[in-house]
Amino acid sequence: MALAPSSLAHSCPTQTPILQQHQYQHEQQDDSKNTLSLSLLAERSTTTAHITQIHARLLRINPSNPVRLYNTLIRAYALHSYPRSALLLYAHLLPHADPFTLPFALKACSSSLLLTSCLHAHAIKLGHPAINTFFLNTLIHNYATTCARVDLAHHVFDCMIGRTAASWGALIAGYERVGEPHHSLHLFQAMRLQGEPPDEATLVSALCACAQLGCPRSGPLLHACTIIHGFDPADHVNLGTALIDMYAKCGCISYACKLFDRMPLGRRNVLLWSAMIGGMAMHGQAHEALILFEHMRSCGVVPNAITFTNVLNACSHRGLVGEGLRCFRRMMEEYRMLPRIEHYGCVVDMLGRAGLLEEALAFMRAMPIKPTVPLWRSLLGAACTHGDVELGEAAMDGLSRLEAALSASDCVVMSNLYAQVGDWEKVGKLRMAMNDSGLKKTPGFSVIEVDGTLHRFVMGDKFHPQTQHIYDMLHQLNELSRLVPIGG
Repeated sequence: MALAPSSLAHSCPTQTPILQQHQYQHEQQDDSKNTLSLSLLAERSTTTAHITQIHARLLRINPSNPVRLYNTLIRAYALHSYPRSALLLYAHLLPHADPFTLPFALKACSSSLLLTSCLHAHAIKLGHPAINTFFLNTLIHNYATTCARVDLAHHVFDCMIGRTAASWGALIAGYERVGEPHHSLHLFQAMRLQGEPPDEATLVSALCACAQLGCPRSGPLLHACTIIHGFDPADHVNLGTALIDMYAKCGCISYACKLFDRMPLGRRNVLLWSAMIGGMAMHGQAHEALILFEHMRSCGVVPNAITFTNVLNACSHRGLVGEGLRCFRRMMEEYRMLPRIEHYGCVVDMLGRAGLLEEALAFMRAMPIKPTVPLWRSLLGAACTHGDVELGEAAMDGLSRLEAALSASDCVVMSNLYAQVGDWEKVGKLRMAMNDSGLKKTPGFSVIEVDGTLHRFVMGDKFHPQTQHIYDMLHQLNELSRLVPIGG
């Protein structure tokens, strides 16, 4: 006697028996069980081949109520990165679509701004039933996180009526990922004022934004917020990792170490170890970082690319060239890991900081991948630090060969190098070339935190709401400095 489709779907280690069961049901002409078993199979599909087989069966049996199965297939195609197939299914299902169909189709094209915009426009055309909270949250996530169009995401967010924690969280994460962490924290504060409790993902995004800004005052407040809402870092490893990273980047390495020590050994995954190693590297504790790295390995945790990046950074900042090169070789030989561009960049930076400039240039030329702009800039910075004009010119040549790579900052660094060795003729020529080409250095900015509020100041900025008071105070300080005698 054949098993029920649901029990068979959850008990079989492979999907072939389910296809056999489905064939039996098809022969018995049981349409409801046909659809149910195919839906369960689609949910468990791990390869595109399985999904296409299910799709083919669906077209043959043509069930009377295919909505659930079509939705499951759309989601399956989306998970396997086949947006075209997902959207074709969506178009086929349109006359019978339910509120879940459009969000599933939207997930399929999450990386495409054009397709996301088209589905957004289609939802508006379909009217109110298609534009539900689930769809709008998915739309905000697409625009903000995968398409990097946080402005469009914010517009959708502003037009929403029934915002949820997912709505706030998607926008907060979007601003953090596009490098606007101050907007993330402002939104998080607004979310709390609205009385919306944050979920774990939103707290992680807010902590990452705080880490970007290095706000030592906002960090503990966010930590308190996690405790208030019942999230224990010892039970939520992603949250614990974000807290450790935040405290390290805000200059509170002792707090980061305390949090790390409280994490149960069995719950420390590779990301948590990597965050702690990276925090120690950032604070110049290279030997401690290397000891922690060996401790991680002794616990059976396999390091990943991020771990080796942090270990190499630790060696670079403390001038441990020999240890750094041994770690680089270990990554390839022991763990069979192909170095990424950031690993090559760490080695170049390490050699450059140690004054081994010729070795750094030789290493770059021997790389199996083409040197990128950050690598040439790292070499240029090292040449300026050690006063090596010839190597600086080689780095400038490398930058100029990369399309649109040479910036005003590069020219300023090279100009300072010429000035350092007293070659004022080349300083003048480089400055004239900058003026002729219209290159201008990007204005610097600073961020300060006052009473829990972040203030961002750009050089020459007159858009701050308290600009007039700021300039009046600067004027008063200038007047006072004239009245007070030097040394008085």
